[in-house]
Amino acid sequence: ELQPSSHKNMVEILLAFFRSEGYKAGELMVEGARNQCSDIQAFCTAVEDMVHRSHNSPFFDKFGSYVAEVCGMACTHQVKLNEQLVTMAMAIKVLEGLVVGLNPKVEMCHAAIPILLKAQLRHSMGMIRRATSSSSTANDGGSPSPVR
Repeated sequence: ELQPSSHKNMVEILLAFFRSEGYKAGELMVEGARNQCSDIQAFCTAVEDMVHRSHNSPFFDKFGSYVAEVCGMACTHQVKLNEQLVTMAMAIKVLEGLVVGLNPKVEMCHAAIPILLKAQLRHSMGMIRRATSSSSTANDGGSPSPVR
């Protein structure tokens, strides 16, 4: 099962890619890493360069290449990527292959962005509810009042 912190990190990474914020995506990947990156700036710059190069073709047209490139950069800069992120990336690649096989004209990127934004919003709303609930419990010493 995906932990809330991992979910948040993955959604933020994907949104950074879709927003062409490669450096930020690199930073988020390093944040989710289990060991120290040898050169955070070089890793983030490499991710940013990849994102800039991707502007010449639709993102999902070369998704598998991007996954391989990110994995290569992670090896070079000693970033142990979150296993769940890598698994999700591979699942997206498989899904993309199925979709393109069924209908090559479908643009997954246009469908994916609203889904990611909804996921980010739901996560943010859950955080607000938990924070409100926690402060209600702390203030009155009793059980939390329902959030309306």
